[in-house]
Amino acid sequence: LKTIKNNAFDDSYVCFVSLGPNVEYIGTSAFSNCVFLVDINFSEKLSIIDDYAFKECSNLESVILPDNLTQLGYGVFDFCGSLKTLQIGKNLSNIDTSRDFAYACRNLENIIVHPEHPFLRVIKGALYDYKENTLIRVPPRIQNKNITIPKWITSISPCCFNNVHIDNLFIKSKDIGPISSCDIPSVNKIFCPPNSPVEKQFTMYGGFNINPLKSKIDDFLDDIVGDSQNIDK
Repeated sequence: LKTIKNNAFDDSYVCFVSLGPNVEYIGTSAFSNCVFLVDINFSEKLSIIDDYAFKECSNLESVILPDNLTQLGYGVFDFCGSLKTLQIGKNLSNIDTSRDFAYACRNLENIIVHPEHPFLRVIKGALYDYKENTLIRVPPRIQNKNITIPKWITSISPCCFNNVHIDNLFIKSKDIGPISSCDIPSVNKIFCPPNSPVEKQFTMYGGFNINPLKSKIDDFLDDIVGDSQNIDK
C-alpha cells in the first residue's frame, strides 16, 4: 500500500492506526472526524500529508511526524482538541502557513523540531521559520507567558496566536506584516518600537495596552551582545 486516498477513513470509528512501511501519501480528510483515534504510527516513507487529513480527531494527544515527510497541508490537525505534542522531522520543507496547521488545538503544549532541520526552530516554545523569517505557531499551553518576537521576524502566520493567553508580548521587529488574521492573544501588555508600523497597527485595532519597547541604550547594548538571528539559534 502506497496511497491512502481522500476521505478514506473519514468519520469512522478507527482507534489505532499503524501504516504499512511503503505508505507515501495521506490524502485530504483521510482520517478527519475520527473522534476515537488515539494513536497513529506513520511509515518512514511517508512524504505528504494533505489538507485536513486529521481534522477533528479530538482524542489524538501526540503526533510524531517521520523524517521523510516533506509536505504538511492546510489545517491538517485543525480542532484536535486533545493534541498536546507535535514532533516535526528533519526534512519537512513545505508547510502550508496560509492558516495555522493546528487551528483550535487549545491544549497544544510542545512543538519539537528535529535538531538537524535546516530552517525550522523552536525558540522558548514557539515555532519559527528561519528561511522565511516567520513566526509560525505559539502553542496555546506554552509555559512561557512572556513572548518575544525577534528583530529578524518580518511576518506572522495567520492564527499563530490562536487560543494563546500570555502576560506580555515583546515585539522587537518594527514590521511584522498584517496582524488582522493572526488571532492576537489575550495579552496584558504589548511592548513594541515607538512610532513603528507595528505600533500603528495595534493602535488602529485598539483594545491593547501598548508600551514603548526599550530605551536607546538598551538597544545599543543588544547590538553589542549580538541580538540577532545567530544568537537566537
